Amino acid sequence: MKKLKAGLSKAKDATVGKLTKGDQNKDEEFNHQFKTLKHNQEQINKLSRCIAEYNSAAGAMLKAQQKIAEVLSNMMEGDALQRDIQPLAQSYKQVTEASINEKINLLDELIKLQFNDPLNSYLNEYKEINERVKERNRRHGEKEKLLTETAKYKAKNDPRLQSTESKLAAATQAYEDLNKELTIDMPILVADRGKFFLPVIANVIDIQGGFYKELGKQLSYVPLSGIDKSKGHNHPSVITPRDKSSVSRMYSGFDTSPHQTGHTDTSHSTTTTTSHSAPSHPPSGQQQVPARAAPPVPRSKPEVRARGLWDFQAQDGNELSFRAGDTLTIVAQQGDWWKASLNGKEGMIPANYVELL
Repeated sequence: MKKLKAGLSKAKDATVGKLTKGDQNKDEEFNHQFKTLKHNQEQINKLSRCIAEYNSAAGAMLKAQQKIAEVLSNMMEGDALQRDIQPLAQSYKQVTEASINEKINLLDELIKLQFNDPLNSYLNEYKEINERVKERNRRHGEKEKLLTETAKYKAKNDPRLQSTESKLAAATQAYEDLNKELTIDMPILVADRGKFFLPVIANVIDIQGGFYKELGKQLSYVPLSGIDKSKGHNHPSVITPRDKSSVSRMYSGFDTSPHQTGHTDTSHSTTTTTSHSAPSHPPSGQQQVPARAAPPVPRSKPEVRARGLWDFQAQDGNELSFRAGDTLTIVAQQGDWWKASLNGKEGMIPANYVELL
């Protein structure tokens, strides 16, 4: 009887050993798939940030164009000698001032409607997968706990063994079902990105094309006909030629050489110095220009904090890494990427990886 029990015990131990080894193999497969999924999610968030940067740059370009027109108009206005260019400068200013805010707002609205909204909906599937992974890990931990208890009760011939084995079987089944589901869903979600992004990026490109087309149409109203645009490369000099200038003339009793443009007088130097292409200090007599400090980053009042929902690994120097559970200070909230600080470091973070506190 004792030999029979010992044989059954060994068989059971072997079964548990196979189960544990099988779990390890499944974990390796699962971890690889989850790592691929997270990398894919990070790339999607990086693309989202690039679109936001493009949107911001397009608005900045329109405002810079407006400033160019304003400076040009002010430079030529009221000068009777600049009659040739005044109509062009005035027309350029009028055209660039027309509906500039409307164009920026329209671009923001179109990008939100055709890119941000579909992307946020699509990323909900990634959020759901992340939640299920958390539950899968919890079930795995519960299963391992019950496995340890089963071995302990078995060694002591504890009467709680039977009920614990029953719980272990249920926990194992719950874990196996969710693990299997995730190992099917994660690769499918990663493979699906091409089908999702095809129409979405097509819309973005179409929006960009329409933006440039509208900008070109607007600038076409500036009168450019009759202007030879090649003449700027061969514009003749209008000042006195150098060979006829006073700077090239010799005067009796007066040395003009130190003042000739383009020449450096070294004949009166009393000390010999080593020549450097980029001196670290300004020449004697000139004031040292202080280093220009970076402008302070405006922070919202009161301070806004957020908690990390999932780990995020920065992909470049502008991004900020953090782990699930970290408390971050939100410096600026704009679009799908926010500026945040953690442990004295600042950088951009995906807004959908955190929750505001």
